[in-house]
Amino acid sequence: MANGNLHQWLHELPSGDPNVEDWSMDTWEQQQQINSSNFLPSNPEKMGWLTRHRIAVGIARGLAFLHHAGSRPTPHGRVEPTTILLDESFEPRLAGCGLGSLGSQATESSVEADVYAFGVVLLELVTGMMGSEEIVAWVRGLVRAKQVMKLIDERLKRVGPVGEMVECVWVGYLCTAEVPEMRPTMQQVLGLLKDIRLAS
Repeated sequence: MANGNLHQWLHELPSGDPNVEDWSMDTWEQQQQINSSNFLPSNPEKMGWLTRHRIAVGIARGLAFLHHAGSRPTPHGRVEPTTILLDESFEPRLAGCGLGSLGSQATESSVEADVYAFGVVLLELVTGMMGSEEIVAWVRGLVRAKQVMKLIDERLKRVGPVGEMVECVWVGYLCTAEVPEMRPTMQQVLGLLKDIRLAS
C-alpha cells in the first residue's frame, strides 16, 4: 500500500486525508479509499524538507537510470507530480514512462525535456506552488534578481536548513534553462542534489 502521488501531498491532501492507491509488486493498479491513519508518518510534518529532498533525489536517480544506464537514453516523457508515485515511506516511483504529455512546458520529447520537467517538479518541492510556465518564469526572474529567499515555502523556512533549499532552487534554475543544451544531465543533477545534503 502507498500514499498516492506527489501532487496530492503537495497540493491536495490536508493533514491526514485519505486518497491513496494500491501498490503491489511495483505496479500501481487501482485507486481506493483507505483509512489514512494506517499511513500517517510518525513525523506530523509529512512533507518536511528532508522528505522533499529525499523525493527529489529518488526522482533524479530514476531519471538518471533511464537516461544513462542503457546503450541509448530512454526519455520518460511525462515527468510531473501526478506520475510520481509515493510509497508508504515516501520513496518515489516513476509511472507513465514513455507516454508523453500534451502541453508540457518543454515540447521536445527528449532527455532535455525530462530535465526541464524535473526542474519544474524540484521547484514545486521547494516553493510548495503548483508548477507552470508562469511559475518557472517567476522563479527564474527572482533567481536572477538574487531574491531566492522569496521562493522558499514558508512552511519549510521554519523547520529546515534554508541553505539546502536555496541550493535546490539553483539546481531547478539550471534544469529549466531555456536552451535545452544548457541544461545539466540527470547524472549531474543527481550528483548536485546528493552533494547538497553531504555538505550540510
